[in-house]
Amino acid sequence: MSQGIMDRKNISGKVFSRALLASPVLWAAVIFCTINLVAAAVNPPVVISPGKFPTRTTWEWLRTNSYLTAEKTPDVVLMGSSLMMIPLTLVDADFSGQTLDAVDHPQSVYLEQLLEKQLGRSGISCFNFALPGGMISDDYLIAKSLLTTGQKPKVIVLGLALRDFIDNGVGCAADTPTYQFFRHFLPLDDVQDLAVNTLGARLEYWQNQLIFLWNKRMELQALAAAQLQDTLSSLMPGITSNGRPEFADSATIEAPSQNVNSNQLAAKEVRRGTFLIAANLRVPFQDNSREYKNRYRTSNRQLFDCQKIFLNRLLELTDAAGITTIIVNMPLTQQNMNLMPPGSYSEYKQSLMATASAHRTTVIDLNRSPEFPQEYFNDTAHMNGIGGRKLATEICNAICGDRSLSRNLSAENKTAQSTAKSAAN
Repeated sequence: MSQGIMDRKNISGKVFSRALLASPVLWAAVIFCTINLVAAAVNPPVVISPGKFPTRTTWEWLRTNSYLTAEKTPDVVLMGSSLMMIPLTLVDADFSGQTLDAVDHPQSVYLEQLLEKQLGRSGISCFNFALPGGMISDDYLIAKSLLTTGQKPKVIVLGLALRDFIDNGVGCAADTPTYQFFRHFLPLDDVQDLAVNTLGARLEYWQNQLIFLWNKRMELQALAAAQLQDTLSSLMPGITSNGRPEFADSATIEAPSQNVNSNQLAAKEVRRGTFLIAANLRVPFQDNSREYKNRYRTSNRQLFDCQKIFLNRLLELTDAAGITTIIVNMPLTQQNMNLMPPGSYSEYKQSLMATASAHRTTVIDLNRSPEFPQEYFNDTAHMNGIGGRKLATEICNAICGDRSLSRNLSAENKTAQSTAKSAAN
């Protein structure tokens, strides 16, 4: 009896084993694991250009692609958060007298005009690479990416505020959209431990390290799409595609935005026509204290110390590349200052000045109430077009006040003009 039961169990076990070995799911899992282990061990470089990256249309993708496809390398690159991004876009709308789409406008035209007038030269280019919610770690990645491409600007103007150091909505440097975008294109071994310093970020990091095919899924998707496109093009000439989704048509937007605030700009996907800015647009002051109460909830010591190191790394990077960096301590309303954790602003300011001094970096301190009254602001932190005009003027004065830098900009553009005239003749 017991022998018969054992025989039946053996037969059942053999049937199960055969069924298991014949299972396509099992073999698919084995093949996947084998490919993944080999790929992880070999770690082949999977490199694609940002313009072909199959991601949402984000500010990071838009600005990177605009920079890489610019006709000439910009002379001046502006970095920072929406505190820098918004007012310089608003003043450009005022200056042009036209409605601008922020999505398609990475330049700072008003600043260009100011510099050209003061330096007596034409053709100066200013690129606004400030991003919504940008941290100093994000500025470091942007600067590193610009140097990696070889399209090196002469000047970087870095707009900073306390929020860039302690934002309580950011767990660690690796949590930001900018970090998640640039990690696909830049070697980040030098800042990995610094950026990935929370439990969630570390788990995600090790998941990416162990599962190569998951970590490189976007790159592999882009390569597969490119290969498919090449095949289709050879079979059916005339079919072309850049692998990117088309923007929404701006004609579907009936009216310009009544206000452009940081929460709107932080959308995960950016579409043309969403951020139309009318010339001389003036809106009632918006009290965004609740937002900044959350951002300033604690002094966020761990993130503050991390961002201090990133600022030092950024200045080391620009020093080594021969790029002049100018730091702007961005203006804020007293209402915003009152929301800060006690002592945090003083510590931020002291650390900022000490780091800048160590690198002989100029700091423009614009956070002085008489210089930027409340009527220059749309809310407690973001300036309007009037404030943007004053901000651009202060940046221009700082650049032109540096004799070596102004001579460099003037000489470079004079050479460019001569070359253009020779080509025309």
